[in-house]
Amino acid sequence: MADVAPGSMTLTGESTTWPITNTIKPARYLMFGFKNLPDSQTNNNNVFRVAMNQTQNPLIHKVQVRLNNDNYPNQPLTINPTTKDYNELYRNYKNMCELYGNLPQFEYVDFALNHPIFCFDLSAHQEDLFKTGVNINIHIEKTQGDVTGYCLLLEEAKHLIKIADRRMIRIE
Repeated sequence: MADVAPGSMTLTGESTTWPITNTIKPARYLMFGFKNLPDSQTNNNNVFRVAMNQTQNPLIHKVQVRLNNDNYPNQPLTINPTTKDYNELYRNYKNMCELYGNLPQFEYVDFALNHPIFCFDLSAHQEDLFKTGVNINIHIEKTQGDVTGYCLLLEEAKHLIKIADRRMIRIE
């Protein structure tokens, strides 16, 4: 069972570190997307085009998750909108869907044009990293301009299911 820690933040400047949370629970997956258009009745609120469409500013160039002072994974995810190669991004998204027993909702083209979701599998982290707490940050390099980032963190949690009572109790 996973706990969910959501968040959003407006990111300014060309190089930004977004503090997500501090947690002692083992994190499983970190997912996030970026938008440069405000939510409104005229804008499609579920479209995250900012990272992929080279005709819009700002453009996301590099994304790196940091667990305390450790980069995770070791190399940042680099995005080059001019080559339109989003295979690594899509592969990460597809792997996450399959891990949780779901087929991906988006095909590659729809994902690249409208729903580029950054997915990082944090389950291979060192176990002792979370014993004293870990700061989870995302370091982003982009062109100039404001962008809003939306984040979802899935953490491990233990629950007891009481079938007779039809309820689930979280065990700390």
